[in-house]
Amino acid sequence: MRAQLKTDELSSELKPGNAFVTIVESNTLSATGYEGGLFSPTSDVCTISNSFGSSITWTAEVYETWLQLSPASGVLAPGATTQFAVNLSAGVSNQAAGNYSTDLLVINTANGISTRRVATLAVKSVATLPFVETFETGQIEPWWTTTGTAEWRTEVISTFNPHGGSYHLGLDDLASGGLYSRNEATLEIDLTGYSNIVLTFWAQDIGDESHFAPATPFLGANFDGVAISEDGTNWYDIVELTALANTNYAEFVIDLDAATFGHGLNYSSRFKIRFNHYDNFSMNVAMGSSDGLTFDDISVIGTLMDSDGDGMPDNYENAYALNATNAGDAILDPDDDGASNLAEYRADTHPGNSSSVFVISSLISTNDSRTLFWPSSANRTYSLEYTPEMVPTNWTVLATNIIGTGSAISLADTNAAPRRFYRVLTTVP
Repeated sequence: MRAQLKTDELSSELKPGNAFVTIVESNTLSATGYEGGLFSPTSDVCTISNSFGSSITWTAEVYETWLQLSPASGVLAPGATTQFAVNLSAGVSNQAAGNYSTDLLVINTANGISTRRVATLAVKSVATLPFVETFETGQIEPWWTTTGTAEWRTEVISTFNPHGGSYHLGLDDLASGGLYSRNEATLEIDLTGYSNIVLTFWAQDIGDESHFAPATPFLGANFDGVAISEDGTNWYDIVELTALANTNYAEFVIDLDAATFGHGLNYSSRFKIRFNHYDNFSMNVAMGSSDGLTFDDISVIGTLMDSDGDGMPDNYENAYALNATNAGDAILDPDDDGASNLAEYRADTHPGNSSSVFVISSLISTNDSRTLFWPSSANRTYSLEYTPEMVPTNWTVLATNIIGTGSAISLADTNAAPRRFYRVLTTVP
């Protein structure tokens, strides 16, 4: 996430009726952070001045709740300079992952003439397993960070025959024949609690020459390939893309456990996988230049670790103070709500809170329709089934693949017979 202020061009004769406040170039807010997390820095200052011969009463305004100004008004004497703070508000933690922008205006209240900056905010997120990236949104998603050197260019493109669908990720040089440039597309992903992790991706060479990785670890390198990092500083090459056939996609399947532990690294909540490219031409066949790499259909899969084999993953047991090395706690019910610890895991409820329980909470009947309500988790999907018998031999599916929202879900049975019994089943991804 980055926020910055930029100057608009203004043309105005230096007459009292055309007086405006000048925003003096100074440090401007440039913050980075994650969805729901902390951002740094959280504030900076904007310096303004009055170059006219009379006082100016001014106000400063923004139009988004994630930014606030203090003070937001004042009076500038002729030739005077003052400052106001540009702060990220507490509301920034509520911003969903994505890119945002807002105008920052400093206005002469007497004539309405304003000077403008643009504040931009990009909120990053961390990918989770199972992870699949097809680039079919046509844009770079918030779990990616793109960086580089010189004339680097990393973007989602539709040219050069994507492997699947209409889009893929292209890495090349913005200009041809100029400076050598490095592209870095870094995926941040939460791999805590997982094992048997496999990274799969497809790569395509668009006339790119081979550039090999240096000895590991390195802080950043001019090479063609994929590297991993636990801390975002020290990088380890895991595959070099130096033998690709031009314009033909090739699949790569990487045992990430072997690559990670072989380098003495551990999985983390912000583990980083970097797709790297280095060269000095753009991918532009029509211009007689061709120098780049493309990537498509990237996936990362794994299995949750369950040390005691009781059906509850270690990260769930650790989060709720259960014993990840004792299978006997799966059948226990410490909150006495009628659901075992294992059942609470399957429903994604709290095993120590009796009010957090997975039940059909209510049923409303109107004529031949019945509407059922139950609490849901955003990490689970649901199926609703019914039977006419109190002791059923068969259940009939009424609805399936109902995606949880984290709040109550309702679903109507519009053809309800006079006698029906219902159950809701959960599916763990």
